[in-house]
Amino acid sequence: MNRRAFIRRAGWVSTGLIFVPKLLRADNVTNFVAGQGIGLGETISTTPSGSGGGGWSLIGSGIVAASTDQVSVTTAPYNTVGASLIVIVETANTAKAPTDSKGNTYTLRADGTQSFGNAHSYIYACTSPITDAAQTFSVAGANSPALCVMAFSGGIGTFDQANHGFNDLTTTVQPGSVTPTASGELIITGIGYGAGTSASVDSGFNTPLNSAPGSHSTGGAMAYLVQAVAAAINPTWTVGAADKCTAVIATFEK
Repeated sequence: MNRRAFIRRAGWVSTGLIFVPKLLRADNVTNFVAGQGIGLGETISTTPSGSGGGGWSLIGSGIVAASTDQVSVTTAPYNTVGASLIVIVETANTAKAPTDSKGNTYTLRADGTQSFGNAHSYIYACTSPITDAAQTFSVAGANSPALCVMAFSGGIGTFDQANHGFNDLTTTVQPGSVTPTASGELIITGIGYGAGTSASVDSGFNTPLNSAPGSHSTGGAMAYLVQAVAAAINPTWTVGAADKCTAVIATFEK
C-alpha cells in the first residue's frame, strides 16, 4: 500500500504538510460502552439502567418454631445475611416483643389481640437489622407461643398499613382490608389458630410457613405477597377445623 492510500484508509486528510483527522459523522458514532469512552455527540446517563433497587426477595424459606414449655420459644438458626427487613409473626395470648441472637429491636406493627381464647397474632418488624448466617429468634414469658420468621432483601422496609380481624369457631378469618400507598409493596399476613393441622391463604400469597397447634403452643402461620400494583387487599385464611382464629396484615414500602 502506498503512503497516500494508507493515509486515506487511516482516516486522515492532507492539507499540504499537516495531516488532520476527518470529522466524524453522527450516524457513524457507536453507542457508549463502559470502559471504552464516549463518541462524538453522545451523552452519558447518570441513572443506571433498571434503577429502582429491584423487587423484594425472601432470603431462604423462612423459619418456624413452637414452644415446648408453654412460655417460651426459640427457633433453629436461620441465615439472614443480606436482609434489610426481618418480619415476625408471633402467636400467643399476649404481645411479647421477640428478640434475636444479634440484639435487634422489633417494633409491633399489627396487633391481633382479641377478647377470647389464646389464638392471638402479632406482626413485628425490624428495619436494617444486624444479620448473621446462623441467627436465632426467641420469645419469652408468653402463653403458648409460636414464631414464624421471614427475612427479606430489596427494600428499606418502611411500615405503611396494618389491620387485624378475628372469628369465633369458624374455619375462615380475614385480617381486614388494607390499601398499600405504593405499587411494589411487601405485604405480610399471619394467623393464630387453635385447632387443625394447617392454615392456607388466598389472594396470591405464597404457601405459608406453618406451625400447627401443639400441646404447648398455639398454631401460627405466615405468608407474603409482593403486590405489583397498589390495590385494596383482604386475604382469607382457612384452617382445618373450626376454632377461634385471629389474622393480621401489614404492608411495607421499599
